[in-house]
Amino acid sequence: MSPLFRPAAAALGFALALVVAASSAQPPEVEDTKPKLKKKIVVDDPDSPPPKATPGPKGDPSVKLEELASAAATAQNPAIKAALERYVVPFDKLTGSTGAMRVKPIPLHRTDKLPPQFGVQELSQAGVPGEIKNVTKAEVKRIEHFEEMALAEAEVWLKKGGGPEGAPPQEFLAATEKLLAATLRYHDYARTNNLRSGKAWDEVHKNVAEKLKDARVRDLRAAAAASEWTRVRDAAGRILAAYPTDPAMTKEAAEALVGQAERLLKTKLFADQVKARDLLTDIEVRFPGAGGDPAKRVRKELTDEAQRYFVLARADKSKDNLVRARDYARQAEALDPNLAGLRELSLELGTGSTVLTVGARIFPERLSPPTARFDSERQVVELVFEGLVEEVPDPAGGTRYRPAAALGMPLVVPGGRELAVRTFPPVGAEPGFDVHDVAETVKLYRTRPELWSSYALPWLDELPTPTGPAALRFGLRHGHPDPRALLTFKLLPARWLADRGKRVDDADFSARPIGTGPFKVNSISADPKTGARTLQIVPDLSPAELARALSRNGAELGGQGRVVTAAANRRVHVLALNHRRAPFQSRDLRRGLGMAIDREGILQEVFGSIPAGHRRTMAPMSGPFPPNSWAGVKGPGGQPAPLLDRNEAVVKIGRYLGNAAAPRDLKLAFIQDDPTAQAVCERIKGQVDSLFKDAAGENRLRIELDPRPAREFMRHVESEQRYDMAYLPIDYPDDWHPFGLAAFLDPEAAVRDGRNVTGYLAGGTNPDADDRILGGELAAFREHRDFTGDLAPRAHRVHAQFNDRMPFVPLWQTDRHMLVSGKLKVFVDDGPEASPDQLNPAVLFQNAARWKLE
Repeated sequence: MSPLFRPAAAALGFALALVVAASSAQPPEVEDTKPKLKKKIVVDDPDSPPPKATPGPKGDPSVKLEELASAAATAQNPAIKAALERYVVPFDKLTGSTGAMRVKPIPLHRTDKLPPQFGVQELSQAGVPGEIKNVTKAEVKRIEHFEEMALAEAEVWLKKGGGPEGAPPQEFLAATEKLLAATLRYHDYARTNNLRSGKAWDEVHKNVAEKLKDARVRDLRAAAAASEWTRVRDAAGRILAAYPTDPAMTKEAAEALVGQAERLLKTKLFADQVKARDLLTDIEVRFPGAGGDPAKRVRKELTDEAQRYFVLARADKSKDNLVRARDYARQAEALDPNLAGLRELSLELGTGSTVLTVGARIFPERLSPPTARFDSERQVVELVFEGLVEEVPDPAGGTRYRPAAALGMPLVVPGGRELAVRTFPPVGAEPGFDVHDVAETVKLYRTRPELWSSYALPWLDELPTPTGPAALRFGLRHGHPDPRALLTFKLLPARWLADRGKRVDDADFSARPIGTGPFKVNSISADPKTGARTLQIVPDLSPAELARALSRNGAELGGQGRVVTAAANRRVHVLALNHRRAPFQSRDLRRGLGMAIDREGILQEVFGSIPAGHRRTMAPMSGPFPPNSWAGVKGPGGQPAPLLDRNEAVVKIGRYLGNAAAPRDLKLAFIQDDPTAQAVCERIKGQVDSLFKDAAGENRLRIELDPRPAREFMRHVESEQRYDMAYLPIDYPDDWHPFGLAAFLDPEAAVRDGRNVTGYLAGGTNPDADDRILGGELAAFREHRDFTGDLAPRAHRVHAQFNDRMPFVPLWQTDRHMLVSGKLKVFVDDGPEASPDQLNPAVLFQNAARWKLE
């Protein structure tokens, strides 16, 4: 055995060899093009149409139309800019004997019977209404209403030539759509709130609505004539979202999308074929039959092309060219995942695949999404189970999304998301999968809402609704800044489980899972003799292992190894405090412990040997969120304010010890299989001990170290919750860190195996008023999605409140290092080979269906 693995006899002395078979590999989708979540936070489309809109309207539309102000600010054409600015504040134009003036819109239409005298408010240049003045009907020569003036402006713009096929240029089409949509929004609001009253307004509404339809259709046709694919899709998406029950409009949009799909197929490029499939799926899911015969022709062409790839895959399989056969099979599935015989071929190709051997400190035993606790188990789950969408990592540690079990990215619909799902029938004793399994998965997770696998449930309506044989709609109970993140939850063969009376955390299913993802578990090997010689990946190197790997140039992997430091890292380490224990119901003790620990010092002592070139995220925590994340508060000079204050720690812990009945002896549990945990906990103990080194016995806090094997530790901390303090890793589930913090400290999750292992705010833990305020702030996060206006300021407020209450003691984030064979080629998307440092070590096998082992 190589020296790299000797220090942890059972830790890295064996290999985790997963023999997997491709079962329903994810098609190589076109990458999601929405902005990535990096240091700057950008969010998904709004929950109401149109998709990819400019910042949505806010406030009272009778006071200001924010969408027109935003459009005017970005307009390049001076005439369009000036016109849009003119209509930002709704007004009527009243012409009398002394001239014309802009007034706050009057309720009655000019063709209605106006009273002999009525009040008006003249608008200033800035649009501010003045005092009410009385005018007589006799002195009014003319009244022009806002909606009609905007309509006349739009008609002028639509007559301007120069665009394709005689259509107006794109800038005029876009401005027309914005102006009319804003006008209609104002008008509908005014009618609802009696700011416009009378039957004469019915005709006005009809005229504006019809002209808006006309503008949207012209924009779509112009984009299609110019073969501008992105513009076609955006324009069609707006039409489908705005007129879901209008057959003429949905037919117009569907035909444009089908036409674009036909043009894509003519290129004969595989990437364009996938785009065509994606377009066609959008149409078929949302509006069955809207594409007519052209859609059927496109679907047949896609199926024929999939059949061609399928034949090529079988031919290469017969020649034992398995790498190319799997590539052809994936291409076939991308174009028609329900092709006859494809699933069986994929299973056969998976059985004959190369074994990828991965080192593991803790051998995986619980292999279902609700039960997996350790990295090795989560890595198996990543292979065996899929979400509807999946994260795609990038070199900067950011995240974007791509379809997984979904057949395309989710479509924005009012109040939710709609998507198509890949389905497959049962094969022998193995269950099939369809949209009802998605709904049943959510139903099963709702039986255990306290688990991390159920993290997304608070945002989702009770159950997703099937809208077709392969489509369903998710309603959103609360807005989320990026709902795609909610759809990454792992899908289960839920009807199969329910039919057999199995719970979501069923032990037998966990030991022998039947997945819904691209692989299945055939066998697991734990033979120590096969370890170092056959490993392709050794994740999570300790500092000592890292140093040896670097000094030996990857000799442990036959001289082919390379050391990488993960860019994707959401893991932090904390000192969990059990609030069910009386000592930790004392805020003085909690805060005192938080102030006593010199995080920088411990990091330097335990991790200081790591070379600078392999340091990416290592830093002490200054609050509950990962260091340097958007959610944390920065101190003077832009640096996080340290928590260390040993003088204040003496005061606070001394105040706790001033109570003669307060327990003095506390245990600190940690995983003895973790190579650095012992060193870390010894230093924490030493630093706390040194606060009162000269004090008498009863005036000192005494910490006893409590090392435990990994599974016993998890049972002690998570299941039985019988610990005092625990050195614990926390993996934030996504980059929306306040949501993850709220889930971790959720009092409803303070049960056996629940997320809230601290018991914070749970019944019987005596939280004070300030603790309850913090709990309210955390719970309120899910009610908001406005990043700049609410989420970021609220996160900073919670950061300060957390440090004052200290539900757990934040410690640090450390880097995660891997030794990876140079023979392994990693692909995180459909582009060129990627560096393994883009992978998240917690799940590791992101996009593993595309990896290659030479």
